[in-house]
Amino acid sequence: MEHRPGAPAGRAADESGARVSPADLLARVSAAFDAVATTPFENLHGLTVANVSRFRVDPYQISVTDDDNITSTVWVVLEVTKGMQSGYGIAFDPVTDAWFVVERVQGSGTLAQFAVVVQADSLVDALDGM
Repeated sequence: MEHRPGAPAGRAADESGARVSPADLLARVSAAFDAVATTPFENLHGLTVANVSRFRVDPYQISVTDDDNITSTVWVVLEVTKGMQSGYGIAFDPVTDAWFVVERVQGSGTLAQFAVVVQADSLVDALDGM
């Protein structure tokens, strides 16, 4: 999937079928990044409290597959490698409030396939899990 700047265009449905608006998604992601700015974490990919905001991207949707071979749609909010051409990123599911470390496992462009590496309760925990 190609990254397109600007507010997220899609909407996610929660368990009741209600929609999460792009503004709500951005507000929740921004709040998580604000929390990261004041919470130390350890990361093996060179991300730190001082530089993590440089890896933030405008949210865009991808499909990911977990260990149980279940596919979900999540929002990429951080890319360790620009455009997720290889390597890792962090994604958020506004329906479940879960954070994921995701990895491109094969393909490119619209045929790219991503896998969940770690699921976390917060952005800080996802950064610690990278």
